[in-house]
Amino acid sequence: MVFQRGSNLDNDLRRFQAYRDWCMGAGTDGPDRAIDNALEAMKKSVCPTEVFQRRLAQDPRFEMLLGTSAKGASTNLDGSLRETWVGLPSRTGKSEFHKFLDTDTEKWAIVFLPEHREHCCRVHLQIVWVDEKWGGLGIATRAVKALQEITLQVDEMCRDEEATYRDRTIRCSELSLWLAPCCFSAPDWDVGDDEPSFLTEVDWSNPDKATKGILDDSGEQLAPELTRLDWRGLRDWYKRLGFVEVDGLDYSEEWNEEHLRVVRHPMKRPRSFEIGRFPMFWPPENAQGYMKEEDKEE
Repeated sequence: MVFQRGSNLDNDLRRFQAYRDWCMGAGTDGPDRAIDNALEAMKKSVCPTEVFQRRLAQDPRFEMLLGTSAKGASTNLDGSLRETWVGLPSRTGKSEFHKFLDTDTEKWAIVFLPEHREHCCRVHLQIVWVDEKWGGLGIATRAVKALQEITLQVDEMCRDEEATYRDRTIRCSELSLWLAPCCFSAPDWDVGDDEPSFLTEVDWSNPDKATKGILDDSGEQLAPELTRLDWRGLRDWYKRLGFVEVDGLDYSEEWNEEHLRVVRHPMKRPRSFEIGRFPMFWPPENAQGYMKEEDKEE
């Protein structure tokens, strides 16, 4: 809710590899051959975020919440395609929401891990939610630590130059878990006294529908009674879990071919700039790549 998407990593990688190979004389057909070579290499590799998602699906502590929608495509008047949502006859739609089953308390939490295809080397943790009456039991802490365990497993694979996943090389040399300390209120998510009906009522496969009733402080400060922590308290809680702030993601840069210049795009909402809120990364050693040059450790 706080950050906008940047450039497409796969496209950038393809362009860079093609240009590099062409400069080095790869192939006999110049840039066209180089592009083919780069694309073929990408088919034989895998993003660590994909490995993370597969490990998450195999972890008995996490259960994907299903919905009643699936992505489809519609045709605009000019013949171009646009993404749409198509209703399903039953609750079989996959989602980016997961139920964390806490064995210590036999309670649970909801985590939201939206997929950004352009972010091949980092997993976005956008929401960790625990019902208010279960607060203070450590459920959210154990949910985040479980995600950290999976992240560390994949990160170690990335650092092993000889490691492969299902006969494919791993594309990045590290994997990070990142977030923005943005407090929120989800009044429509209420466990109540009995088994919560909202788990089987919300269309989890459509993030816009699933988060429709959520209020957050990305645009303005929320009333104190709506949240258990303000954003600074949330930031400090994540710091205790080992996350560190990074200041190198305020803007993204991309080459504008029409104007022949580099264009900067803000990656944070205005309020985040105003209050000094930064994204946070884990494990800490991976944060150096997202720091401003003057802030990097020697």
